[in-house]
Parts: sequence; structure tokens; C-alpha cells
Amino acid sequence: MRSIILTTALLATTLTLGAVEIENNAGNLHSNLADRSITELTVSGTMDVRDFVFIADSLPSLTSLDLSQVNIAAYHSKGKPYLGNIFDFAQGELPAMALMGTRLTNLVLPDSLKSIGHAALAGCSSLETVTMPSTLTAIDSYAFSGTGITVANIPASVTQLGTGAFSRCANLTTVTIAGCNVPAYAFIDDTNLSSVTLSNSVTAIGAGAFSGCTALNGISIDNGIAIRSIGKEAFVGAGAQAIDLAAMQQLQQIGAWAFACSGITAATLPAGVYYMGNGAFYCARSNASATFPEGITTIPPLTYAGNTLLDGRYTLPEGVDSIGEYAFYNDYAVKSMALPSTTAYIGTRAMAGMTGLDTVSIVATVVPALGDSVWQGVDQPLVKLNTLNNETADLYGEVDQWKNFHILRDYLIGDVNNDGEIDIADINSIIAYMMGYPTGTFIFENADCAKDDIIDIADINTIINMILNGTQTYYRRAHGINHRQSQDGDRVIIEDFEINAGETRDITLHLDATRDDYCALQFDIDMPDGIEIVGIGSTDKTHTFVLSDSGDRILAYSGSRKAFGNEGIATLTVSASNMLDPQSVITINGVIFGTTQCDKLLGSSSEAHVGNTTGVKDINANTDKVYASAGSIIIESQQDCLAQVVATNGSNRPVTVQQGHNQVDAAPGFYVVTLNGKSYKVIVK
Repeated sequence: MRSIILTTALLATTLTLGAVEIENNAGNLHSNLADRSITELTVSGTMDVRDFVFIADSLPSLTSLDLSQVNIAAYHSKGKPYLGNIFDFAQGELPAMALMGTRLTNLVLPDSLKSIGHAALAGCSSLETVTMPSTLTAIDSYAFSGTGITVANIPASVTQLGTGAFSRCANLTTVTIAGCNVPAYAFIDDTNLSSVTLSNSVTAIGAGAFSGCTALNGISIDNGIAIRSIGKEAFVGAGAQAIDLAAMQQLQQIGAWAFACSGITAATLPAGVYYMGNGAFYCARSNASATFPEGITTIPPLTYAGNTLLDGRYTLPEGVDSIGEYAFYNDYAVKSMALPSTTAYIGTRAMAGMTGLDTVSIVATVVPALGDSVWQGVDQPLVKLNTLNNETADLYGEVDQWKNFHILRDYLIGDVNNDGEIDIADINSIIAYMMGYPTGTFIFENADCAKDDIIDIADINTIINMILNGTQTYYRRAHGINHRQSQDGDRVIIEDFEINAGETRDITLHLDATRDDYCALQFDIDMPDGIEIVGIGSTDKTHTFVLSDSGDRILAYSGSRKAFGNEGIATLTVSASNMLDPQSVITINGVIFGTTQCDKLLGSSSEAHVGNTTGVKDINANTDKVYASAGSIIIESQQDCLAQVVATNGSNRPVTVQQGHNQVDAAPGFYVVTLNGKSYKVIVK
């Protein structure tokens, strides 16, 4: 290259063609530099805003600028703004907009520089390297916006970084921030930014800070514990896969749309987070997991909408009272949601499109209010709703949208016909099932007491033991109780009899029934002191009769579902002791009939009077009858008398009864009739 020697009067030295060194006095660069075509410039001495404007306006070929030995002087413009609308330019600051849009590729900033002004280098698309001094404390907004730098090492001395400071730097790949917080939009749309390292003194990431950083693989944070807030739109559209939120134990706030459309793969929120803005993880399609902190009370609208890889079973923490509109919209991989007792409201379409749901669990005892179409697109009848207990299951079953689920209840193992009780009707249903006959309601899971996927005699024996011993085991399954029927007046009776102390005798059980298709029965028998049952046997040999160990419950069933005959159905062998009262009563109640069609019907109570031949025989033994028929109470009395009819509402009606058949009109309900000193329970349908 050709060398040019400049006169000392110009205080400039030409090193090579296009490379110049100048010692300058502030405001005089235009007069000290005659050659405006230079490509490299080194300046020492002092400069102010006037010199920088000269460089920007008058040195179109300048690509390299070394200001390491320059001290920047203050400047005040009198009368009118000098640059933009600015009158005053501070000492030690690269002036605002001073080199904006220049063709610089390399810049060495003054060793004494304190700050870089607003948009000072904005638009310098060719600028690749900038050397920052250790004295630098502030970089103002948009200072490097749109530059071509590839690496930004922001020293620990910088405590203030302005909005959009490195925004839209298309070539920026690596960022290290040693001390300051990350401001709003600091690196927005830096599409090649792949590596970010933050120190643990960083406490906040501003709104949109890394929005649009599609190549961002992750952020390395020393221990990650210092981050307290992440602003809205901070990572919108960013790659940002490896951001360990769980490590940010001081994180408290996440702004709206912070990770929307980002590449984040796990949104595990630490316990201190109490606030999230709308759509914080909206359409973060790589997000495969999410946890919720204990302190959060609201899941905002659109929070996880479109997180199509979000898989698993999620439990919202106690304290969450509302779920916003579209919060989990189209998260079709989620299997279940567990909602806390504090849940009070679920917004419109909050869980619409969650087609992978198999269970929604909720322990709130007050049914939460709902927006419109909360589960739109979800096949709710195939999704189980698991509530706190049967009472709350009934509540949810009465409310629109909630009632569309497959509501779970606590069911009894052995409750084959699904009526909420274990009794002879369940045995009857199992027998019918085993024989291949139609059974009406038959719940396989309830019948399979042994849980071996086989219905056999072992299940019958298990249910017999449950009935006789009063044991019950619950499990949870789909909702659907069948209410049992009643058959007015049908009963099991024992004729009045006499027995001596120390005597054992057989007595006959009879059916007093209007139907002829009973093939199974169960009842409780209350024996008086001094008499006990010592044996029982069927009269037709086709029914099996079983007596409980305590002797107070009897059940009978037929392996061929054969109906009982018209004669006595069984023989009871009873034994009397000296404790037997001369006038004792045997009471039969809790009667349940099973029909050949596996219907279940309730019978009426009955009594038998037991006499003792060593006492005085009661020639006026009570043969009164009270029962219900065709919507009336029937009283068959042995004498004229006054009866009392008491309803469950407490009303007490005296009824004059004549000897023989009497019919008393009564509304449907339960009644107690007192007749000749005895009480009878009657159900009128």
C-alpha cells in the first residue's frame, strides 16, 4: 500500500492508504481529517457528539474505528437540538444515535466509556465486533439493535441494559450477561441466537426478551436461583428448549405469553410462583410436562393451550380457585386432571379438545360453576368423573356439563344387581348368570368377588358370608343405582305354636304371597329369650337354606331358579329353655324376595306367638293382620276397637275398626299402625 505522510499541523498520521490515526480536540474532527475516503480510523484525545455526527455523515467508507484512547466530552447545544431532539450530551457516553446506520464492521470503544446512548449503533448491520471497556456501566435502549454482531459479552460492570438493546441482531449467536437483568425485548427476533449464559445475579427477564429467538437451544444460569420474574412474551416463538424453571427457586412471576410458541420442553414451576399472565405457555408444542406451584390461585386463560405433547396426569394444587378460558385447549395427550377442593370456576372451553382424557377427579363439595362448552369435543360419557363420595356424585350428576361424564361412585363388591346393598337378590342374579338366563342389571365387577375374572360358586359363597356376617368392601366404578321395588303384603310367616321348656320341635316357614315366582329370599328373624334355632332345612330339596352363625338371618336360593311351592318352604328346628316367657313373639322383618326373573322386591314383616303349655294358654291369641294393598291400609281385626295410624310426618290419625276386614285410605308413604296393643309397619305405594 502507498503511504502518505501528513503534516503535523493536521495532527493526523496516515499509516497506510485508508488507515489514519488522529489526535483530536472535541468538535474538530471534521477539520483534522481531510481524506473522507478512509476505511480505518484511530482517534485519541477528546471527542463530542459533533465528531460522531461527522463520522456518520461524512466517512461513508469507514469500516474500522478505534476509540480506545478517546475521552468523550459533554456538549450542550444552544438554541436548537443538535441530534434528534437532544440538547445535552453527557460526558463519558457514546452519544444517542451517534453512529446509527454506519458501515462499521469493527469498533473499539473508549477505555474510559461509562455508557452507550439510545440507539447509538442501531442499524449498523455490518458491525461484527465491539470491544467494551471494564468502565462501562450502562447500555441504553436499542443501542445495538439491528447490528451484525455475532457475540455479545456484557461485562459485570454493566448494571443497566436498556429495552431492545440487542434486538433483531440477525447474526448474534452467543450472549453472556455477567451482572444486569435482561430487559424487555433485549434480544427479540435474534433468530440465530443459540447460546445464552446468565449469572446468578440476574433476577429478572423482561417482556419479550427472547421472543422470536428460534435457534435458542437453552439458557445456562449459574444455579438458576436468582431469577424472580419472567416478563410477558419473554420467549414467544423462541427455541429455548433447555430452560430449567425448576432451578429458579426464587421465581415468582411469569408474564403473559412468556413462553408462547416457544420450544420449551418442560414447564416445571418452582413453589414460589404465585402469578402467571395469560397464555404463558400458549402453543408451546414441545412442552411435554408441567407442574403447578402451591401458591398459585388462578390458571389464567390460554396458559397451556395447544401444548399437544403435554402428557400425563396433572394435579392442580389446593388453593387454585379458577381455571381460565381455553387454559388447556386442545391438550389432547393429557390423560387426567385432578382439581382441588378450592375449585370454584372453570372457564369457557378451558378443557375443550382434550380428547385423551380418561379421568377428571375433583374433591370440591360445592359444584364449580362452568363457562360455555368447557369440554367441547371430549367424549364425556367415556371419561370418568371421580368425586369425593356418593353424595357429591349425586350433586354433580344433576348439573349440566358435569352430568355428561361417566360419574364414579363407591360400589359394593357383591352388589351384583347394583342397588346399593348385598342380599339374596345378588345371589339370585349370579345363579341366573351362571345358567345363561337373562338377569336384568348384572355388574360383572361386583359379582366377581374373587377378582379372578370368573363368576362361579366361589363368588356365591363369598356373598353368602358377606350377607351373614355383615361385611362390606367398596370400590369405585361407574354411576348407576337401580332402586329396588316393594311388594305390599307379601311376607314369610310362622304359624303360632306352643313349646315346653326343654323341648325341641320342628316348625314350618310359609310364604304368604300374591306372586308365585319367588325363588330366593332373605330375612332377619328375631327370636325371644329362651328359644333358639338349632337347624333349618328345605321342604322341597331344591332350595338351599343358610342360617347365620348368630342365628338372626336366614337366606335361601335355588341353583335352578325354581320357584317355591305353595306348601311350607322350610322347616325350622327350635329348642326352648326354662327362660322362655309363656307369651313370647318371634318377629320376621327385613324380608327380600328374588324372583325367577331376578327382580328384587321387599316384603312385609310378620310375627308368630309362642305359647308355653306350663303357663296359661291365651285363648284370645292375636290373629290380627295389618298390611297395604292397592293404595290403602288393610286392617283385619278380631274385634271392634280403635286403631292409631301414624305417618312419618308425625301425624296421628285414630281409626274406628270393626271386627273383620277394614280398608283405610292413605297417601303413599310409611306408616305405623297400632292395633290391640301391637304395632305394625306398613308401606303404602
